[in-house]
Amino acid sequence: PGVYTEQLLIDQDIPGISEVNTVTFTGLDNVRTDAILQYDPTISDERFIVRLIGAKHLRFDNLTIEVLDTASYGWVFHIMENSEDIEVTNCNLLSIEGSSSSNYLGAVISGSTTSYTSAASNVSDILFENNTIVGGYYGVTMRGSSTDNPVNVQIIDNELLNGYYGGIYAYYATTPVITHNLIDLHIEGPTSARGAYLYYIYDGMEFAYNTIINSGQYGIYGVYWYGTEIDQNWIYNNVFGGGYRNTGSTVRAIYLGTSTSYVNLYYNSFYVDNGTGEA
Repeated sequence: PGVYTEQLLIDQDIPGISEVNTVTFTGLDNVRTDAILQYDPTISDERFIVRLIGAKHLRFDNLTIEVLDTASYGWVFHIMENSEDIEVTNCNLLSIEGSSSSNYLGAVISGSTTSYTSAASNVSDILFENNTIVGGYYGVTMRGSSTDNPVNVQIIDNELLNGYYGGIYAYYATTPVITHNLIDLHIEGPTSARGAYLYYIYDGMEFAYNTIINSGQYGIYGVYWYGTEIDQNWIYNNVFGGGYRNTGSTVRAIYLGTSTSYVNLYYNSFYVDNGTGEA
């Protein structure tokens, strides 16, 4: 236990580590605030609190990882290329609240030290479960490419609170699982904000039992979902709205654009309380 004002960088395999012999960073007695890792990054390409490059079989549990208010930059948890089998559970991931800059993000999967929109290669089997993720431009982001995108990223049972522009950003992802999350965006964020921005989804997705409120204009903004007859997209038992803020454009709880295939929509609830609304 204790407060540690520093950054954590793991950029190689740990000797002896494996799927069976994992390494865990944890607090004590299931109290997240017993062990706090905090920092105030001021250098653009060192904007992380935790950064993993080529890391495997790691567990982070019952920790608070925090960007301090004096920080010029702040990505709380950054996963880069060649990383796999990473679990972040029961943690507080705290970025800056109310900022319109992507200098501040919660959990990030990207291939650049400074851009969340650069593709990360060879990333798979990432789990974020039962975390409280506060602030940032987005709560969770993942970015791949048309030839190499994150596989089996699971975002389960988290609270994503007060994100400025969105809760989840996925751009090129294979078989993501997004279930049982609360996404509650910044009430003074942009009117075009969206709960989940999902582009180029391959081999099916599960998006279920999520609650999305205060999302500006879109609950889900989805384009290019390439499902198959076997691997379909399932959107079910979600709650969308209220808190839509856009009064000048069409508000949509779910927007599905170009080339979305094999999409199943079941048992979703919609409360479109502003703008020209459509489910």
